[in-house]
Amino acid sequence: MEITNNLKHAKDILKLFIYRFLCIYILFFIIFNISIYFPLQFFIKYYFQIPLSKILPFEFIGLYFLNTKVEIDLINNGSGDTTFHYAQLITFTILSIILAIIWCILNQNKSQSNSLYYLLTTLSRYFLAFQLFDYGVAKIFNLQFSPFDLVKITKTFGESSPMGLAWAFFGYSKWYKIFIGVLEISSILLLFRKTITIGAIISFIITLQIMAINYFYDIPLKILSTTLFLLSLSLLSNNLNSIFRFLIYKKNQSLKIISYVTYENKFLNKFKSILKFLIISYTMTNSVLSQWKIKNSIDNLQYNHPLYGVYTVTRYITGLDTILDNNYKVLKWNQVIFDNNEIATIKFNNDSIAKYYTKIDTINNSIELYQEPEKMEYFFNYNIIESDSLYFNGTIKVLFVKNKISNELMSRGFHWINEYPYNK
Repeated sequence: MEITNNLKHAKDILKLFIYRFLCIYILFFIIFNISIYFPLQFFIKYYFQIPLSKILPFEFIGLYFLNTKVEIDLINNGSGDTTFHYAQLITFTILSIILAIIWCILNQNKSQSNSLYYLLTTLSRYFLAFQLFDYGVAKIFNLQFSPFDLVKITKTFGESSPMGLAWAFFGYSKWYKIFIGVLEISSILLLFRKTITIGAIISFIITLQIMAINYFYDIPLKILSTTLFLLSLSLLSNNLNSIFRFLIYKKNQSLKIISYVTYENKFLNKFKSILKFLIISYTMTNSVLSQWKIKNSIDNLQYNHPLYGVYTVTRYITGLDTILDNNYKVLKWNQVIFDNNEIATIKFNNDSIAKYYTKIDTINNSIELYQEPEKMEYFFNYNIIESDSLYFNGTIKVLFVKNKISNELMSRGFHWINEYPYNK
């Protein structure tokens, strides 16, 4: 009997430790990965994220476990799998274990398990729902997986990275993006206790697909996508057995609903409900309005460019009438692509590519190219010769011929009937 009680006590302590470890770890992870549309995001960043970055031993962890120097950089460059992120992952895990052990030594109150489980599921649900909601809105507004532009159209498969290939695949179809976006937005079902299970099932399927794509196409968001997948799986864990028995054995099952934490004070219960409503409505409204604003600013760049097109260099002159036709020892332009009113893409004879910000004056027929703000590298007066030639006269002199672009991929359209597969 005593052995049974000891085993039960050990099991309860282990359960308490796991809940506390997960709560601490998820809190760390949320602080460093919180949505920019979440209320108090700036407060959390400046009063928690930045101070913790100075205190936590990311550099030591990087040197000891990863054998490399870690550059602490809180600026998002699009990659979530930098050395810094892996140093964070290891640091959060170690600190969460240590703090959970200390917590269990100081306080072994087993009655906290239910409250901790509620806190754990609440953190998981809100973080997962808001992350997927942001991704869904981005897809619907065409901000993620951007549609084909002239640079993509003129690039070969062999010139693409695995990530670029995946982005091109998803970017091809507007309606496929909207379909995925709607599924991701439906993750808001996680925010309501009665719909948590269906929300978790949808989120599980979505995050599994996202994680697989990130792994198999080498997209640098493996840490975040894996975390989102594990969170959705953990939210299903209480009902996995019931779901399995229902689907496989066709037996009637009842789903477990997470117990709701209530207070004796009615005012506190009302305040909690109001606070929940404000957090959800503010975060989602802010996400939609902010991304709508970004969409409009991008759309404004897409109006017809006066030089829109792909141009191949036929003559390149630099210095004092020095004509460099086939001298590949000198870095010269091979092709220029004007796709929108902000960016020009230049391809050089060594196959390198550079993007330049542009300022175009259509009245004086002049164009300025910048690789850095306020640091002009090229100035030209341009002259359109008939409809298929362009001449730049300035820092260097360049004569172009305009390419005819065949865009069969985007013009194919949808067909109900196909007598033969149109595969080329």
